[in-house]
Amino acid sequence: PIYDYVGGGGGGYGDGRIGLIFDLPLLDSGSGAVNTAVSYAVGSGTPTFTRATVAWTKLNTGLWASVASGTARSCYLGADTTVNEYGGYFTEDAGTQLVTPTASIRDMTDLSWTLGATMTVAKTATGIDGVTNSASTLTGGAVTATNTILQTLTAAASSRTYSAFVRRKTGTGTITLMQGTATLDITALINSSTYTRVSLNDNELNVAFGFKITTNGDAIEVDFNQFESGAFATSPMASAGAARNADVLTYPVQTNIPASTYLEFTPISTVTTAVQLMQADNGSSNDRYATYMNADGTHHAISQANGIGPDVASAANMTLGVTYKTAAKFSIGNVNEFLSGVQGTSGTTLVATPQTPVATRIGVSSSNGSQPFGTIRNFRLYNRALADATLTQMTN
Repeated sequence: PIYDYVGGGGGGYGDGRIGLIFDLPLLDSGSGAVNTAVSYAVGSGTPTFTRATVAWTKLNTGLWASVASGTARSCYLGADTTVNEYGGYFTEDAGTQLVTPTASIRDMTDLSWTLGATMTVAKTATGIDGVTNSASTLTGGAVTATNTILQTLTAAASSRTYSAFVRRKTGTGTITLMQGTATLDITALINSSTYTRVSLNDNELNVAFGFKITTNGDAIEVDFNQFESGAFATSPMASAGAARNADVLTYPVQTNIPASTYLEFTPISTVTTAVQLMQADNGSSNDRYATYMNADGTHHAISQANGIGPDVASAANMTLGVTYKTAAKFSIGNVNEFLSGVQGTSGTTLVATPQTPVATRIGVSSSNGSQPFGTIRNFRLYNRALADATLTQMTN
């Protein structure tokens, strides 16, 4: 059920829809864009979206494409270049591509890459965007110890992640991803049909990153080398420097507590801090109600007045790549959280009534910009506290 119906034999909207004031499907508009228009709203449902750079996303074909600055992204689920169901609105924090120069991100014949004596490279592979001769082919030679290709970042030690899309071309030997002294055997991870994104996190001074092929004649195809700060890889960035700004989607939708929310969320990458799924606030996180994913993978609902209020959590953790139905109920008496048909803990009584929200934000908070690395769809906002049984059924 999408809505809270009363009585029997209901259906349609009419008098059967109770308290729904905002319905946002976030459907696919094609070419990597998402439709940010609402299907139902009480009052204004006009969105404001900002991202002052291009960004990449995965299409329903499995290919990746660049989406223009100022256009919210849609995204299809499934690993790398395989396709699963539609995920919804793709939201990410800002990212910086540390592979440099820009040409070397996809073209490993660039002189910024240092080849071992027997490694050869050519720009002859079809890339993750389906463009021929846009990605690189690496082939190992007879002296396997020198079948390496590396680029070095001169910088202080810091947590960084090296990633690339890789496809086997020939052979069955060991392929190794390298970042300084850290290595990852990716042999069992890659295949000859689709690109697989592999990644390796480490923390080293002036680190060299790249590949090693250990068998003479083995070859792989590589696209979108990416080196970035943080513990995990984000969406591909095609230019060096400050390559992707944050996605910020906001609606001028207001509802006082009591209220209820529902949305579907698919986490794509791990996070190291709490990231917002939705937040209704008056411009400050001190007065808000929100749902978020914690760094441990639990789903939370929080309501605060003057910075004080309950924060409740689910009993289960979210798994990457799985789409979850989530809901929350906010009232002066308590706050409840719901995940996959299971009600979480209940919060204590609020000490004060939160101020009237001036905006509802999807996938971003008003204060620190903490964002999920994943997709959101079917967001709904109600101006009443729905029954626990209803929210349990909606998320089951």
